[in-house]
Amino acid sequence: MMTQLERSFEDQKLFIQNASHELLTPLSIIRQKAEKILVNSEKIDQEIASSASDIQQTAVRLSRLSNALLLISRIENKQFPLTDRIDVPELVKEVLAELDDFIRLKNISVNKNFETNEIITGNRELLHSTIFNVVQNAVKFSPESTEVLISFNKGKGEQLKLSVQDHGTGIPDELISSVFDRFKKGKRKENRDIIENGNGLGLSIVKSICDLHDFKCSASNSEDSGAIITIYF
Repeated sequence: MMTQLERSFEDQKLFIQNASHELLTPLSIIRQKAEKILVNSEKIDQEIASSASDIQQTAVRLSRLSNALLLISRIENKQFPLTDRIDVPELVKEVLAELDDFIRLKNISVNKNFETNEIITGNRELLHSTIFNVVQNAVKFSPESTEVLISFNKGKGEQLKLSVQDHGTGIPDELISSVFDRFKKGKRKENRDIIENGNGLGLSIVKSICDLHDFKCSASNSEDSGAIITIYF
């Protein structure tokens, strides 16, 4: 029975990887066709142009979902080397540079507290994706003109950790233990915002990457306000 379960699990992972990969080509074609219609929007009915725009946006969301599923499948199949030497504060700075427009748009103040410069061993591309997802979530759920705090230091037992704290409404207690679950969604406190971004896979990707590296991740609420996502290296 265990052998059958293992084979079934491996078949499922392979199916997700193959299906996600195969979906990308037709979705790309749909996006291109919709774009051609929109280019000539002045010559066509406004209702048709609006429908073409909806088709294009849906295709974009599906492409992102397929890419996310493909990434998770590759992670779970251990298709990434884990031998890079990674400067975490430097990686954080790269992520902040990429998110600069989004941060400026919300007038968010990002404060960095780097108490150590120890090097982490792992996959740089995946760690970049992890930090990007966590910081992007923090900015998204922080009200305008507030602060996001990013800390890299040692916790109990001298364990290295990276923490990202937003100043949003926090995570309901009943959802804290499941925010890293795939496709798990829920509302922030006071019913303001939806946890996760778009496809419900952002924090699931973070969890998969941490599992691959034997890192740990956790979610909690600050005593002041907002949520804290922590990666333990």
